[in-house]
Amino acid sequence: MAQPGVPLSKLGFLTIGLFDGSSPRAGHESTLEIISLGERLGFDSAWLRHRHLQ
Repeated sequence: MAQPGVPLSKLGFLTIGLFDGSSPRAGHESTLEIISLGERLGFDSAWLRHRHLQ
């Protein structure tokens, strides 16, 4: 846990992996674009959450 007054040394983000059963490729490409943007913005990591059975 970050301590008050101490700058973070690393920062990541959580995103939901997009998936459409009728067009899975578009969702995967969109998710990869989000991760690529995160890299360009300087994030150290990306976490993906998959929504099972949705």
